[in-house]
Amino acid sequence: MGAEISDSVNIEPYTILSNKTKSNQLTIDAKDNMSVEDFKKRPVIQTDLHTLWTKQLPNNISPPPRMGHFSVYDPNTNIMIIGYGLGTDKKLLSDIWALDLNELKWSRFEINETIQPRTGSTAVNIGRKIYVFGGFHDKTYMSDFHIIDLETSKIIPINAEGELPPPRAGHIMAVYQNKIMIWGGYNGQFLNDLWIYDTIK
Repeated sequence: MGAEISDSVNIEPYTILSNKTKSNQLTIDAKDNMSVEDFKKRPVIQTDLHTLWTKQLPNNISPPPRMGHFSVYDPNTNIMIIGYGLGTDKKLLSDIWALDLNELKWSRFEINETIQPRTGSTAVNIGRKIYVFGGFHDKTYMSDFHIIDLETSKIIPINAEGELPPPRAGHIMAVYQNKIMIWGGYNGQFLNDLWIYDTIK
């Protein structure tokens, strides 16, 4: 369901977006000077436009800023894992970090092996294994396919049989019933091909 946004109001630490054309949606006039306490009394829950953001700041060391990294979520441990990417100094990264969503604490995931730094790779999580494909390194697009084993802290190359997906970065990667799907991306040209890898066979 889409909605047209006609106004925005900043009330620390909240930002409210509102559509004044619909009577059942929240409207706040910027001149209201509403306090946080007054804001909390407003019937926000009655609106059908849910655009309330809050900032969560972990209380310990955090990963260096980056772009082009992968991210996956492990529902068994309620942990989000990110890895690789391009740092603010334009250097490629190969580190892996885990965010405990229960305590909002980051920890660096120590891998027993080295991996070539890259940006633009994507990943999916199956059990305690992260499957990573592709990326970009040193002006070269990659078709590298490997597993990050969270139990053993090892990198496991995947030697798949049959025709392999061409190198790419910035693609979509998803998993359904133990089958990994890779679609699109870029390797000098925009791609629209779909590839499926069966992790059971």
